[in-house]
Amino acid sequence: MNYLDNNELKKNLLRILTSFSEFCELHQLDYSLSGGTLLGAIRHQGFIPWDDDIDVCMPRASYERLIELRDELAETTAFQIEGFYGHSPQESPYIKMIDPNIEVLIDELNLTANLWIDVMPVDGLPSNSEAVVSVYDQIEKNRNVLCNCTVIPRPPFRALKNVIQAIMKRIGLEDQALRKINQLAQQESYEDCDYVGAVSWGLYGEGERIPKYEFEKKEKVLFEGRAFNAMSCWNLYLTGLYGDYMSLPPVEKRKNHGVQAYYTDRNQ
Repeated sequence: MNYLDNNELKKNLLRILTSFSEFCELHQLDYSLSGGTLLGAIRHQGFIPWDDDIDVCMPRASYERLIELRDELAETTAFQIEGFYGHSPQESPYIKMIDPNIEVLIDELNLTANLWIDVMPVDGLPSNSEAVVSVYDQIEKNRNVLCNCTVIPRPPFRALKNVIQAIMKRIGLEDQALRKINQLAQQESYEDCDYVGAVSWGLYGEGERIPKYEFEKKEKVLFEGRAFNAMSCWNLYLTGLYGDYMSLPPVEKRKNHGVQAYYTDRNQ
């Protein structure tokens, strides 16, 4: 099996991101670079050197419209929209835009998938800090249940964990967690809120909360020589996620997902 080297991997991720951006502009869908991708654009004008994924986010309305347009996207680009953990997009905490011609082995999760970029919905958040913390705490609990139902365990505990996962799925814990995450993420109306965030996965908790009017204002930032949308409050957002984000982390914390990618078509 011939794996793509790091430069080829990033080149193909950039292809997906570029196609995503062009499709959004064609259909007037709002989006922003987010997470480590936005950090990379600001600090490195491209990929964080050790990173191997791409994150974008969209207001809930644009996110749902993209899901509605997924057949057109598949017909007009080389890519597809897929639900997280293999579920339909409507049932998942967030969606992925994938390249069906490239598969990846993910050491971190010990699973195989298609090469993807993450597309997160942005939802409304309460103005009260305690209420925000409560929402993210509940999201975290359900996210942990979801991960325990889906992430393939490594030896020597794989057999036992597989049995436990089968039981958890059989009694409906996975579907309950998915439904609860979606319910929590959308319990505040985006239109009526002054603050928003990528609630449905919520790894950074209250630090993800940003003013809606600043999120909706966009700037162009350079990422690998191409211009993409970024929320105007990128400094506030990145500080909330990473603190002193312009300083490089210690070498031991410069980790990626351990992605190994290869073409499914042997003629590639």
